[in-house]
Amino acid sequence: MQIQDPTEPHTPGLEDLEDDLAAALPETQGPRFYPLIQRWALHVVPFLLLAAAAAFAGLSGDYRHIGSPAALLLLVFALSAHAGRCEARGLLSLTATTATPPMLRRAAFAVAGLAWSLLLALPAAIVRGSGEPLLLALTTGAAASAAAMTLAALTGSSFAPRVVLLIAWYVYFSS
Repeated sequence: MQIQDPTEPHTPGLEDLEDDLAAALPETQGPRFYPLIQRWALHVVPFLLLAAAAAFAGLSGDYRHIGSPAALLLLVFALSAHAGRCEARGLLSLTATTATPPMLRRAAFAVAGLAWSLLLALPAAIVRGSGEPLLLALTTGAAASAAAMTLAALTGSSFAPRVVLLIAWYVYFSS
């Protein structure tokens, strides 16, 4: 931007428009992105930190009794919360308007839960040089995803899947 002589009359131009837009941008864009930033700060970042902790716990000597239950406990809360949200009775009519059929959405949920379970077991499998942690994660992740989605679809809430999966987790952890 050129510095003009203050004695000359100033005509508004594109530079003034750019300055005005730049000054107004934080006021108009900030509140729009605040819910997204808040959701990331309150949900995604703690989940990723807990996922890293569960994966790190899997590096211990006994994956079956330490790493696998830690990963499964994290998935119990994540899967039941998401299943309860996407199968809520008030939202089923809304999700019926999307191009994705309900069974395909539920299958994608199960695949995502299985992928998270395998991802959490991957460090343990690499350190051990064995596929046993991946096989264990495959079975527990598939069972937890299927149970969470089925119970949420039947009840329309996240409470029933969470209670049943927590009881199943306790049985798995103590066996």
